[in-house]
Amino acid sequence: MSAGANEGTGMKIAAPARVRQGGTVVGSAFEAGTCATARWRLGPGLAVAAAAAAMIAALLLGGGRPRPAPDGLPDAGLVTGWALPLAKVAFDVAAIGTIGYLLVAAVLVGAADRIDQPDGRLSPVSLRATRAASRWAAGWCAATLAVLVLSLSDIVGVPVGRLLSQPALGNLTWTVPLSRSLMLTLSACLILAGFARRTVTRVGAGVLLVLAVAALLPVLFTGHAATTTDHDLATSSLVVHVVAAALWVGGLLAMLVCARADSHVLAAALPRFSTLALACFVLVGFSGALSAFVRLGPSAQTWVSPYGALLLAKASALVVIGWLGWEHRHRTVPAVLVGRPRAFLRLAGGEVVLMAGAIGLAVALGRTPTPTVAGADSVPPHGSGHATLSWEVLPLSAARVLTEWRLDAIVITAVGLAVVAYLSAVGRLARRGQNWPVRRTYFAMAAFATAAFALCGGLASYSTALFSMQVTQLLVMATVVPLLLTLGMPMTLALQVRADTDAIASPNPWQLAWRHTAKVLGNPVNGLLLLVAVIVGLYATPLFEMSLRHFTVHLLANGLALGGGLAFFWPVLGVDVLSERRVLKDRLIVMAAFLFFLAAFGAVLVGGDGLYGARWFTELGWSWADPALDQMRGGAVVWAFALGLTPSTLLILLAQPPLSREGLGHR
Repeated sequence: MSAGANEGTGMKIAAPARVRQGGTVVGSAFEAGTCATARWRLGPGLAVAAAAAAMIAALLLGGGRPRPAPDGLPDAGLVTGWALPLAKVAFDVAAIGTIGYLLVAAVLVGAADRIDQPDGRLSPVSLRATRAASRWAAGWCAATLAVLVLSLSDIVGVPVGRLLSQPALGNLTWTVPLSRSLMLTLSACLILAGFARRTVTRVGAGVLLVLAVAALLPVLFTGHAATTTDHDLATSSLVVHVVAAALWVGGLLAMLVCARADSHVLAAALPRFSTLALACFVLVGFSGALSAFVRLGPSAQTWVSPYGALLLAKASALVVIGWLGWEHRHRTVPAVLVGRPRAFLRLAGGEVVLMAGAIGLAVALGRTPTPTVAGADSVPPHGSGHATLSWEVLPLSAARVLTEWRLDAIVITAVGLAVVAYLSAVGRLARRGQNWPVRRTYFAMAAFATAAFALCGGLASYSTALFSMQVTQLLVMATVVPLLLTLGMPMTLALQVRADTDAIASPNPWQLAWRHTAKVLGNPVNGLLLLVAVIVGLYATPLFEMSLRHFTVHLLANGLALGGGLAFFWPVLGVDVLSERRVLKDRLIVMAAFLFFLAAFGAVLVGGDGLYGARWFTELGWSWADPALDQMRGGAVVWAFALGLTPSTLLILLAQPPLSREGLGHR
């Protein structure tokens, strides 16, 4: 599905039908049955068959089918050539099934469990979904192991039989980046298969869902997108594309197989999934368009190639699936809400088969050569060894910092979802007749815009090229964005939307975990130590140069800076409901300590003898920038941040209104 359910339909969901044994209620009809009858157990098999058939057809028509290697070159053989894409299809389908069932247990049906199971335990419906996820995870383990062996055979150019008999196979596994990533995924799958059978709480199911999504990431960061010229945009687009598709397709598959046994269960979960599916549809289309442009560019010659034809076929499938989602919104969702689920089951079954075909096309695209334009230079001017830099790095100027952009699909997705969530929450309060301070919304939107500029604007273009721009980007993420976001009061907004101010006295398991964390982080001294540890840990360790060379580490460093800044400014400002308002003098002392640390850090950069990231910046050898002088500029930037934070934070602390007036939404 790809369209959100209309909350204003006015339809009411009937209570689940109960089954009685000897006059005792034992559960709903769904709970008394199983997740699938024999007829519906064919569904996953049909999905795998559809994906495999689409993949084989795409390889034959698109020119990516396995061929014998030229004479004199190592050849893994046709068995590996065909078995590897088939194993990848099984890998993708098993991953999607695992994620889908955990999504049903933790979110789609799990949200309703909060009412029926106030102690945080899973209902029988969700328990069956987690057990099914365990079986899917076991299949994911087997598929991952097959992909691992076949990938090594393909990379080394040795048939599988001979490869398995080589004593150096273990060393080879840890030498190849792709095989290391697959080993991480295999480890996560083993944990999922084991713990999903024993999980009985919503928190546990949620943790397993996060782990299942994380298990996809190692392969995505080392796959074919990592070899493209615009490495970071290609990789981030692929991550968003695959994660959104896995949640979307997996959720629909799990609902189709499980929730079809009871129309009341389906009706309760369908509106939540419909909203999720709409977001995933937008993200899949957005990330797919970015990925296609990275690979094919603006040239018409590449788009009429076999690779371009397969890409257009996949895009056409997405359009058809979007149309099916529209039909769901206007026909099947209202029918399900009044107790007639058959229309949804028929349409969703066809949608799953079409989605499986798109998965097969995606696997085939990974095995099909990407076209190149004749005469085009495939090597960026900065050289293939500097994948984190833009294609062309021009001399630094204020105009370029303000106007250039370096897109990142992960950042755009995160910021976009945050903006939509915040504004949707404000809108829900307005529809309930509650006021939300407008200036809080301005602060939050300013925080999101600042983060987008720091991570996708001119700062991002120069952050790996010049030390001064790197430290500017990091301090923006560690100070400016957290300060603005804290003033936006997102936690208070979330509590008001949920009408959960009473839940502070009797919280659910997630709120208990949050309150425990908030108690630890509520002390501004702890936040100060954490933020200082993040900054020192980055610049005093090899992590700094790793962040310059590797896109993933660079993104992680900025994420840690944002987290450390939030942990510091949240208790210092103390504007949210769950934050503890400390004595003003204590908060001023902690803030002064941080400003002193910034001043000392700037002095080290200006007067220090060592050069941070010396090998990286010397290797770049810009004719228009001296690394030593640029590091001194970085020290001046740190001092400028310290000077700017001093009056701004002092003004905020002194002008801060009492918590009782704004913390609970009163004006």
